[in-house]
Parts: sequence; structure tokens; C-alpha cells
Amino acid sequence: MALSTAKTFGQVDGHRVQFIPTHRQDNDSQVVTSLVMAIPVSIEDITAALMFLTFGASKADVIAELGRPDDEVRGTVMETVFCLGGDDLESHRLGLDEIEPGSWDAQRLEMIRTRVSELFGPAAALADAVPSPRAGGER
Repeated sequence: MALSTAKTFGQVDGHRVQFIPTHRQDNDSQVVTSLVMAIPVSIEDITAALMFLTFGASKADVIAELGRPDDEVRGTVMETVFCLGGDDLESHRLGLDEIEPGSWDAQRLEMIRTRVSELFGPAAALADAVPSPRAGGER
């Protein structure tokens, strides 16, 4: 049986990007439908996804990853958010607060924040258009 790796398309701030929904890589079952949804994410969520992706990477590897074309980085963010899921992403986001100043992780975090700001910073102006989680008791 031949294995195939299906790719899908997503949209990030008006940019259409292609990515691999990783949990289906080398899938040998027939695809019968597509799932389309909008997932609100914060700058810190995106940062956490890229921190997860570059865990254990050297400085040269992080520079190479972040230096890829914009749409490739956007696709990588989509793929990583998709793979991690909301709960795991939240755990990684909370872990950003525990990074020791001056450590390699702190340096990597600063590199990632700079790139995230370049790619996703203007999206902050659209924050009112993105649904926010409800405050306790709000309906």
C-alpha cells in the first residue's frame, strides 16, 4: 500500500499558506472530508509554538528556521499549533515565564519574539475582530 502525505491550506492574517497536518503524515487511510475552522491565537501562543519547535536547536538552526520565507514560517506555526493542540500550547506558553534571563532559552525567546513581531505584530490591530474567551460567568 502506498503512503501519501496530504497537505492542506490555511490562512494567517490574509496569507494563504500550505502545511502538513502532521498527525496524518504518511497516512494510509482514505481522506473523506476536510475540516475548516478559525482558531484565535495570541502573539504568546505563536511564540510558544516556535519555542516548542526549536527546543534543543543550536543558534544556527534557530536562525535558519526563523530566516525561512514568511509563508513557510506561517505554515510551520499552523502545523505546530495544529499538532500541539490548545492544552499543550497553553502549557508551553506558561513555560515562557519560567525561562531564566541570560540563558540560551532567553536568547532564543528574544530571537523568536522579534520574528513573531515581524510576521504577526500588525495582527494586533485586528484583535477586536477575533473572538476572545468569555470572562467567568459572561454569556
